[in-house]
Amino acid sequence: KVLIKDAWAYAAATGSKAARDELSNLRAIRDKLDADDALAGTYSHLEAGGIVQQKGKRRGTLNDTTELILANFMASVRDNVKKRVHWRVATTPVGEDLQKVRSVDELIVVVGDVMAAHTAIVRRCDILHRDLSTNKIMFCRDDDGMVRGLLIDFNNAVLQANPHDEQRPDRTGIYPYMSIGNLEQSSVKRTALDDWESLIYILCWLGTIGINRDDQTNVKIRSDLTICHWRDGSATNIAKAKRRTLQHSDLFGNEILACFAHPLLYANLARLILELRSQLFYNERLSSLAQGCIDFDPMYSSIRNAELRTHYLDCNIDTTVVDPFARRAEFADAIVDDLLNVIQEHRNNALNRIKDFQLSK
Repeated sequence: KVLIKDAWAYAAATGSKAARDELSNLRAIRDKLDADDALAGTYSHLEAGGIVQQKGKRRGTLNDTTELILANFMASVRDNVKKRVHWRVATTPVGEDLQKVRSVDELIVVVGDVMAAHTAIVRRCDILHRDLSTNKIMFCRDDDGMVRGLLIDFNNAVLQANPHDEQRPDRTGIYPYMSIGNLEQSSVKRTALDDWESLIYILCWLGTIGINRDDQTNVKIRSDLTICHWRDGSATNIAKAKRRTLQHSDLFGNEILACFAHPLLYANLARLILELRSQLFYNERLSSLAQGCIDFDPMYSSIRNAELRTHYLDCNIDTTVVDPFARRAEFADAIVDDLLNVIQEHRNNALNRIKDFQLSK
């Protein structure tokens, strides 16, 4: 089976190349990762694709674009329609909806696989996904019943070498899963850390509403829950709510994790989330200036200067840079190593529990 995706993507101002060129992204990923058996089946693999062609009246074939469709309309109409290009891709494997996993352990295995693929795509293909959500993380179930995570949809992905491509709006995704920098359209460069932050929000939401359809039965989300402030309101207010909640571990535990739909069943999920939050926002290899979600208070300059004379990774960054997100972005690779170690340990433990359960049946 293959998945066929048919889309009309915005084109650049000149030529007919799509501005968000998912086809080029998929080709690059396939070419760089195809030989890596360990990653097989954990990302969308391009089988075929290209721009849809239409038969021309006077010449062979033409690219199917909005300009072609509107060719007979008045210039005033054509000029007000931003050009799009029609393309199709066929990819494998065909995944299942994330919320069809059967247990927390399966969910942990899936996200562990997906973030391993995500990291390989960032580091070996220089492509940043930028749009993680429950719709972009899927899974496949093998004949033996084991699951593999699958990362899909690279429509909003960008080359890390040019993350602020003018053809791509800075804010991508949907509010509940967006990173704080993405919501605020911050000038801080986008890195893999933004996608890891999105993963934390995804897991928190699944913990709150239920990880699958069965667990979601009879679960009602109260509008007064703190997590609802991650969904409702303006981008600015949602970013403020996320900053507030993630800044303090007690607040995060009491107002997010303690409100999970099934606290006992989801204990392993909560532990994974806590460790990811710790490594992302409070990484011990960085100084206090690079920790948390709120700018460092200049009144503590003497403490900060003393810290930065030590072994911290950010000791050579100017002390006037008090935005922790900006400081962390400079060491994204190192932080991702720590995040990946955390999620792979949890993934392996979850996989062992699944195998033990199958043997006990």
